[in-house]
This record gives sequence, C-alpha cells and structure tokens, in this order.
Amino acid sequence: MISDDHPITPPLWVIDARFDETDNSCYDDAKFFARWGADEQLGVCLKWLQDHGYDLAAPELKKHCRPAKPQPPKTVVVDGHTYHLAE
Repeated sequence: MISDDHPITPPLWVIDARFDETDNSCYDDAKFFARWGADEQLGVCLKWLQDHGYDLAAPELKKHCRPAKPQPPKTVVVDGHTYHLAE
C-alpha cells in the first residue's frame, strides 16, 4: 500500500530531489527507488535484530545483503608475462 507514512515508500523530498536531476530514464528511476526501499527495509531489519539482542547477526546480514563491490585484479598474466594494471 502506498501512502505518505508507509516506511518503505520514499518521502516526497526524495522523489522531488530525484526528479530535479536531469536525463533520468524510467528504468534509472525505478532502480533508484527500488534501491532506496531496499535500503530502508534493511535498516529496519538491522535495528530490529539489534533491539532484540541479535547484535552479532546484524553485521552478518548487512554484509550479505550489501556485499563489497568486486575489485579488478592488480596484475594480469598473459602468455606467461605479468602485467601490473594502473590504478
């Protein structure tokens, strides 16, 4: 259910700020709002876990829901030659 006070629905200031940006496709907007809602839901879940004594579970849940972005390799081996990639 969508309403102004539903915790997963983006508040009007988030919507206004998003549509003030230029060159947004509907797909980009949908991804942005879905990510916003997922972040809000994750925050509520983490708070619930911490409030109910599951302090060790909260960081594990966050780590698995929001893994670190993969990093490119620092070196590449091609035909036996090692190349160091610029950062």
